[in-house]
Amino acid sequence: MKTTIALVLACVCATLTSADTRSGFGLDPSKEMYQYSHRVWQKKDGLPQNSIHAIVQTSDGYLWFATDEGLARFDGLQFRTFNTRNTPQFMNNQVRSLCEGHDGTLWIGFVEGGIVSMKDGVVTRFTRAPAFTEATVWNMYKDSANRLWFCTTLGLLTFTPADSSYTIMQEPTGGVSKGYTSIAEDSSGAIMATSKFGISVFRDGRFVPYPRIAYPARNLFRGSDGAMWFIAAYNGVSRINSDSSVTHYGSPDTLKKTQILKLYQDRAGTFWIGTTAHGLYRYSMGKFSSFTVDDGLSSTVVESVFEDREGNLWVGTTGGGLNRFSNTKFTTYLPAVGPHMVWSIYQDRSGTIWGGGESGALLRLEKGKFIPAFSKAPSWPNAIMAILVDKSDALWIGSRSGLVRIPKWRTGTLRPADYRFHEIGPVNALTEDAKGNVWIGTSGHGLMKYANGRFEKFTTENGLGHNDVRVVHEDKRGDLWLATSDHGVTVLRDGKFIVYDSSRGMPSPHVMSICEDSDGMLWFGTLNGGLVRWNGQKLTKLSYAQNMFDETIFAILEDRMGHLWMSSNNGVFRVSKKELNDAADGRIPSIRFTAYGMSDGMRSDECNGGFQHAGIAAADGTLWFATTVGYVRVNPQALPVNLVPPTVVLEQFSADKKSIAPVPGVEIDPGAGVLEFTFAGLSFTASDKVRFRVLLEGFDAEWIDVGPRRFVSYTNIPPGSYRFRVQAANNDGVWSDIGAVFPFVLRPHFYQTYWFYLACFAGIALSGAVTHKIYRRSKDRKLIASRRQAQLEARLKESQLISLSMQLQPHFLFNTLNSISSLMHFDVDKADRMIAHLGQLLRISLDRMKRQEVPLKQELEFLESYLCIEQSRLGDRLEVVRTIDESALSALVPSMVWQPLVENAIKYGIAPRKTGGMLTLGAKRRDSMLEITIQDNGEGMGRNATPDSSNGVGIRNTMERLELLYPHRHQITFTNNPAGGVTVTLRIPFRNEEYETDAPTA
Repeated sequence: MKTTIALVLACVCATLTSADTRSGFGLDPSKEMYQYSHRVWQKKDGLPQNSIHAIVQTSDGYLWFATDEGLARFDGLQFRTFNTRNTPQFMNNQVRSLCEGHDGTLWIGFVEGGIVSMKDGVVTRFTRAPAFTEATVWNMYKDSANRLWFCTTLGLLTFTPADSSYTIMQEPTGGVSKGYTSIAEDSSGAIMATSKFGISVFRDGRFVPYPRIAYPARNLFRGSDGAMWFIAAYNGVSRINSDSSVTHYGSPDTLKKTQILKLYQDRAGTFWIGTTAHGLYRYSMGKFSSFTVDDGLSSTVVESVFEDREGNLWVGTTGGGLNRFSNTKFTTYLPAVGPHMVWSIYQDRSGTIWGGGESGALLRLEKGKFIPAFSKAPSWPNAIMAILVDKSDALWIGSRSGLVRIPKWRTGTLRPADYRFHEIGPVNALTEDAKGNVWIGTSGHGLMKYANGRFEKFTTENGLGHNDVRVVHEDKRGDLWLATSDHGVTVLRDGKFIVYDSSRGMPSPHVMSICEDSDGMLWFGTLNGGLVRWNGQKLTKLSYAQNMFDETIFAILEDRMGHLWMSSNNGVFRVSKKELNDAADGRIPSIRFTAYGMSDGMRSDECNGGFQHAGIAAADGTLWFATTVGYVRVNPQALPVNLVPPTVVLEQFSADKKSIAPVPGVEIDPGAGVLEFTFAGLSFTASDKVRFRVLLEGFDAEWIDVGPRRFVSYTNIPPGSYRFRVQAANNDGVWSDIGAVFPFVLRPHFYQTYWFYLACFAGIALSGAVTHKIYRRSKDRKLIASRRQAQLEARLKESQLISLSMQLQPHFLFNTLNSISSLMHFDVDKADRMIAHLGQLLRISLDRMKRQEVPLKQELEFLESYLCIEQSRLGDRLEVVRTIDESALSALVPSMVWQPLVENAIKYGIAPRKTGGMLTLGAKRRDSMLEITIQDNGEGMGRNATPDSSNGVGIRNTMERLELLYPHRHQITFTNNPAGGVTVTLRIPFRNEEYETDAPTA
């Protein structure tokens, strides 16, 4: 007896209700399909072609896609295509099937191109079975015995990689088996195959027909219940039961008119059905749902479906490219009628959630859907901005065209006699105070109060700051706060209006939202003015200067865990309330935020606001926000977490722009000035939110956070053995434990090797013996010659240092005089002050002419005089921050070592910026080394730029002086900062005058 597929799938899915559906464990079947995060990639996004025939994820984390224009590898951000142009082992570009072997080898099947394997970057044509080198490979399968099965046009082929043996399957009649379309292994280990003749079972080295299945079948697979499933010829689905009987299930009504191409079951037990004309269907929790081109699917034809290790579902189409469905932190709800643009959301005392938007329909949330509360009557207003159910159960609706009051609302058709419409212009705000008065904020008509059946009006004539009232809020002490579109906020206290505008510290005249938190603190969201806190005494602004995500803030909501959530034109973001207060009180310089957008489930990251109910904190702890495409809901207490860390891959390594295969233990030729590492973190839920940290063991003292940047470079690395390590964190901050590790050796020059030192030692010993013999013969002559040699060497070193210093001083003097000259014609007073500072600098410089090293404290005095000159020139565009440890002030440093580095940072990092920038100077002791840092927040070095590429006298001489003063005992690195700018780090031996008295002198 035939029945619907729903009956059997309901039985199967009933055993799967305990499946964990968090991110990383499959798509949540309780959500509507449109509530998943959905994204499409096509040829314009890097795919080689828009038909996806097969999808697989290999053990190294990459996703691979079979297309008609080659094989595509995806790392979450970009595709790499393998085709006949770059892979000569490919006979053509029509890739049809994919399979990963047990050893990590990727097997690739072509249309009339045979089989190719790929492992560790090595591509090999499969030629063990010569007759199959030009076959079309429709399908591949690996069984539990480590065999590979290839369904081809020339027959069924098996291959065992362990011993490279293969077998061409024979029919019972003796001929080659042809026409098999899919292979699968049942729970007992038996191999089964589909073909146009039905299903066969592999027994005694041959395939024999399976009883009762003598009709075309395909897409055979073992379901999570252990049963074998396949697509039947009449477009239905069939199940082989545990007693070997076969039950056929006809298609449901929605699938009767289309051909099924793909049947797939994910780890949560949900069935996914790809069709030729109606897109993608899902069977879950006892019901069917679909996702078609009308919902955003990129094609009506679904050919491949695959679930990755994080639980994302990848859907390949014919002609429409690639689709991805992901679990999300936010759930989107679309209105059942009209446009998706919504403005207001409200929850009444009974827990009912109401909504209103551009359509003018009043919506209620029922059974997970926003449906019209009743049919609109004639003269019904449009664009609902505010909603209120007061204590008398009267329903108030504020719209763009006026105010509606329904004394006793009911469902069904609304008649004109059921409500009163007040044509008072746009109504933005509705709220009820503790006394039962209803307050109405309007655009242009000020504030209105409804009490005892009468309206009372308040405008600027009564002291109101502005007649455009956006939000009305009664605080815990009974004061009424009004947000206006001009002149900030107005508070009605003890019958009097008090205006808080720019004269009282309000940074923006346009206030969009008001939130009173559980501690009684008031927070105001503004248009382009950031977040403003009122602590009962003063207003404090928090904006980009404190690292706020956005300066236009619509709704502000408090969760139950000490965070404020805010909506904006660029998504929703969350901030710790404690950090906000600490930043407002000056205890910390900046705050940390977590931002959410379309990758987190929002159909649009553009929120709406400037009205009373742009967002609500519901009674169950969930938060709701109005957006340009529906409502979004988030549960801060149960945010789904992606527990799957990214797989980290080192993709490329180069020395001085020469690419080198990242083979562990590789040796690099001496003299490599720039080492560059390129890597990827393979997490596909939100690839743009993957972060990295790196550590070069043997060089870096600690891990370096490089943010989302996927490459890092090192300069001036001394010879030695190193291990480069990189780890990645996914969108929820879950880090890979090991990451990628790459050991390598940087070979020394011949004069840096141990054998060279040994030869030198042997030469010195031999020279000593000869010298001793000569010494015995001619003591006085040798002594005189030795003294002369020592004097010559010392003078040579002194002359080199003096020469460098003499070059540096004119260089510095010339640049300083240049700065003074530029001011002479338009600011004589400032130029005069700069000349005074220059005189101080010259005095200090002359005092140090006979010393190559000075205490850091004296060097800072010199640097301060120089910075005074630069600040006279740049004014407020130069901000200097100093982080100098007390323990470092006595350390000896080369005279004028900081000035050229600081000059370079100002010239190339800060001066070019219209708004200037910040210069951070640091010094601290690290064990036996002194570490000096100069950091700017400018544009940074270009990717191909290195310090050696600079022709500047200051930088070049500084590096030469360091080598003369501390040969092989110093390090200087130039690193681009993740947020912009360059950090120069200088490490020299830590010495001071108390213990070191042999500092070089001129």
